[in-house]
Amino acid sequence: MLFRSHPKENIFVLYFDHGLRPEGVKGERQFTEDTLKKYGLKGDIVSLPVKQFQSEQGGSVEMVARTLRKEALINYAEGVQARVVTGHHADDEMETFFLQLIRGAGSGLSINEPTRMFHGVPFIKPLIQLDKEQIVSYLKDKGIAYCTDETNEETVYARNKIRNQLMPLVKALNPGFKQTFHQLQTHLKEQKTYLDACCASLLDQIKKNDDSWDTPLEGLRAMPRFLQQRSLYQIVKAYYEAHIVWGNKQEKNHFSSQQIKQIARHINETSQKTWRVNLPGNIWAQKKANSLRIGPLTDAEIEPLYHTAIIQRLPCEMTVKNRRFVFQKVGKRPDMSGDRKSTRLNSSHQIIS
Repeated sequence: MLFRSHPKENIFVLYFDHGLRPEGVKGERQFTEDTLKKYGLKGDIVSLPVKQFQSEQGGSVEMVARTLRKEALINYAEGVQARVVTGHHADDEMETFFLQLIRGAGSGLSINEPTRMFHGVPFIKPLIQLDKEQIVSYLKDKGIAYCTDETNEETVYARNKIRNQLMPLVKALNPGFKQTFHQLQTHLKEQKTYLDACCASLLDQIKKNDDSWDTPLEGLRAMPRFLQQRSLYQIVKAYYEAHIVWGNKQEKNHFSSQQIKQIARHINETSQKTWRVNLPGNIWAQKKANSLRIGPLTDAEIEPLYHTAIIQRLPCEMTVKNRRFVFQKVGKRPDMSGDRKSTRLNSSHQIIS
């Protein structure tokens, strides 16, 4: 497909070694090198420090691997102003849908869009309308060699459990589920288009400063609750995409739906003169005059809050004089731990510097 539409010199292939299968990956590396040579393509084999990143930042292996892959693809594409083409197919989208549904994604359920933008880089899925069986059948008919990740058959990861245990059951209950899923995706796309249009006028009113965004509270309060929360999600998400480097700890601690609901409650409680909601990555949502401000606190705002957090035991995250502090709810007798030293405190929060 790419050969027919693009000159070979414009195609660059990336293979990612996550360092999780030292033995099994040897054959895949060789296969990649042989395939590049056979078709006269340029490419690179990229090693990703998944285990190291996970030990330092936390998160599941799946999430860390996905984060590092996306960051690497964006970095490569930005450097040469390229588009990213991936091999995701229809079965992948069904698995993602159920994974998100089980984890409580709600209105954020996956929609199989052929093209999505990440930090200005187009990610294209040309095979998204085809299922795995169709693709494998085509490769066999054309005599095209391919390799399979042997861990796909394991049930260690949540996605594999959905693929190997849940999906066979769903298809047994409804042999026509693929068509049902396609219809659901069509409905979700139509709803998303309409709801995004409803939120668009408010997003256009955002005043974007260097490191903070201000949105009029009046427009947010005039919205029905569902649209209000959807708009808040889009505002905060857009802010993070514009200011936070994906692949760092901020993605692991990405803001939650509960934090969006907390912001909405403050907005709708008009009697409150001031309020703040702490978001991951040292970002805050707060009332500023007649606006919702998303961004870091100023030094003048941080100092008194730092002392209040210690005295009142408030869970939050902040940076004071270039040192990062995280106040978290833990047990009755927590530790004060950090990179430098640990000290016992009589507090209900953990302070990490």
